[in-house]
This record gives sequence, C-alpha cells and structure tokens, in this order.
Amino acid sequence: MPTPKRSRAANIPALAQVPSDLLAIAVVTVNGDILTAGSADTPFAIESISKAFNLAYVMDLIGMKELRTKIGADPTGEPFNSVMAIELHGGKPLNPLVNAGAMATVSLVNGSDSDEIWSNMIHNFNNFANTALTVNQEIYKSESATNQHNRGIAWLLDSYGYFYNTPPMIVDLYTRMCSLNITTSQLALMGACYANGGVNPVSKKRVVKDENVPAILAELCMSGLYNSTGDWMYKAGVPAKSGVGGGLVLNGKSITGHSYITGEFGHIRLPVDALEVVGRDFPLLRCGCGQLGCIENYLSGRGFAWLYEHFYQQPLSSPEIVAQWQQHDPRAQAHVERYLDLLAVCLGNILTIVDPDLLVLGGGLSNFTAISEGVAQRLPRHLLPVARVPRIERARHGDAGGMRGAAFLHLTH
Repeated sequence: MPTPKRSRAANIPALAQVPSDLLAIAVVTVNGDILTAGSADTPFAIESISKAFNLAYVMDLIGMKELRTKIGADPTGEPFNSVMAIELHGGKPLNPLVNAGAMATVSLVNGSDSDEIWSNMIHNFNNFANTALTVNQEIYKSESATNQHNRGIAWLLDSYGYFYNTPPMIVDLYTRMCSLNITTSQLALMGACYANGGVNPVSKKRVVKDENVPAILAELCMSGLYNSTGDWMYKAGVPAKSGVGGGLVLNGKSITGHSYITGEFGHIRLPVDALEVVGRDFPLLRCGCGQLGCIENYLSGRGFAWLYEHFYQQPLSSPEIVAQWQQHDPRAQAHVERYLDLLAVCLGNILTIVDPDLLVLGGGLSNFTAISEGVAQRLPRHLLPVARVPRIERARHGDAGGMRGAAFLHLTH
C-alpha cells in the first residue's frame, strides 16, 4: 500500500486553520503602480517564499562566488526537504531554495548572536516590503513544535561541514523567517524589486546589488518550485521579448482587423529612405516572424542597443546608453540622433497611411523623454506637404501598460 503524502498543513497544524477560500491577485509594476483583486491585504505566513529574499541579503554579504562554493546552485530533482539529496552529494546542499540550502544560507547571515542575526534579517525583509513585518506567533509556535525534520537536516549538514553557525539557533531563526506575516500586495512589491533591477519601485531604495539580481532569478527559475520546476517551466513558462507593436483606436474603440493583427507595425520592413540614415550596406536582420528587415529589430529596446553595438562595436544595454547620453557622451548623443532619424523615417510611412490625431508612445523607451520630443521635430520632412504632425504623448502608464493590460484581461473575457 502506498504511503500517503503529508500535506504542509499536516506538518504545521496551525496552517490548517487558515481559511481555504481566500484568494488574491496583486501586480506591482517597476513604476510602483499597485493593482490588486481579492483578499490582497489579508496577512498570511510567508513560509518558503522567504528563502528568495534572505538569499539576496547573503549574496550581497559574501558574494555570488562564495555562496556557490558553500551552498551550490543546482536543482536537486528531489523534494524540498530531502535528506537523500544531501547524502548523494557529499553532504553539501545543492541550492539555497530547498530547506537544507535555505537553512545553510541563514547560517551565513552576519551577527554575534541570535538577536543581531535576526535584526539583520528582518531589516532586509522590511526593505523589500517597504514596511515593518511581524512574526505570526501562532504559526511560529506551531512550526517550532513540529520542525524535527529540519533540525535533523541542520545537524546532518553540520556534520559534513556545510553549516556555518549553531544548528539549533539557526533552525529557530529559519522557522521565525518562514513565519513572517505578509500580504499579497506586500509580496508583489517584494517581487517587483527583482523586476526593477534590485531597487524597490515604491521606496526607490536599492535592496539588492544589481549584479546579483540575474543570479537570484536564475536560482528561482531552476529550483523555485523544487522538483516540479521543470514541469512548470515546460507547461507554463512565459516567453518575453522586446519588440515594436501598436494599435488603432477609432472613436474610442480599438480596431482589431480580420486576423486580429491591426497595429503590428513592427513587422513593416525598413523603408528605402532609412538606408540614407544607416547606410546602404546596413544589414537586414532576420526577424522572429521569419522575414528580413522588420523595423522592430532596430526600433525596439533591444534594437536601440543593437544599433549602438553595430556602429561602435561596444555592447551596452539601453539603460547604459541613455545614462551615457545624459552625461553628454559624444557617441551616445550621436547614436540617439541616428535612432531618432530612423524612427522618424519609419513613423512617417505609418502616419501617412493612418493620419491620426494622436500618437501615443509606450514601452520601455518611452521613459526616455528625448525620444518623444526629438521625433516630433523630425517628422514633418517625412510626411506629405499637406499633412500635419499629430499630437504626440507618452503613454500614461509608460512601460507598465502591457502589464496592466494583461492584468485586466479578465475584465473583458
């Protein structure tokens, strides 16, 4: 007869008392916009999600290289509390998101005693959440009474030399960390700190070093759902990219078109007069749609960066180029001028067909105000003599418009 699986509530009896009908959705953009539905402000115990944020503190503290040496960065292929995974790999925890690795990570937090270590930990969590978090005492007491398995894992790691402080104290701190009260809104804000390159989008404070964010996201991608991570990424992974799209609104209603592709301006090919801007020998890149020379390859955020590398043989991200432009770097300034000329050429063709009253610029590059201002000055020479340049405005929600639209799709479907 198969052994029945123990639920999380069976391991922590107090969790069984949490109402099962609570449901909430919260989205926080990198601009600090907060969108919620349901019980988004009802507190609950953060449990294992806390691992992703204590990881940030320790990685900032000791560095990515040392953390990988002490903890590892590989999926276990085993349950989150597996002892077998430890034994099969010489007593070393494989990643900081399973219980063994998470407790070992807590054991690396600096401090001379339990109080000082906890003070450093909770200060980090408060910075992520932009509020003072508190421990759910009921959950903490319940979990402390039933965490024998974690205590055993801690002593096992200690026996192999992969635990870096006193096991009983660290298990208690780990249990306290997992018992922090959090709301869905607060948790969404904490996650948005990673989306915003390590900066809290509401407080504007840096909560984790920029260079450590990709490594933490990689850990979450590989092991965030333990031994189910692969299935999740295979079935529900969300692909994302930078591109150029659009839409047409007539009398307050969007026009979809026969095939629902109205506004896919990014897949118009480079017009011939664009070559006067970039040169006759300019490469026509293969687009994801299969065609050559689609304008989104050159006008999107990644296109903005590609153009810079093409002309100056130096790879820089779009934010880095904008930062150099703001510092009056000659290359960056010449690059922005060239980009604006190219954008005006492409928009000129589109506006000649559509002749709109209003042109709204959104996406990541819309945050760079020089684009909306500069393109307006260049457009007249690319339009018919009788045409008037439409009013040009930046999207009200900037680069968060797409996320807001996705979040509110349920209102119309």
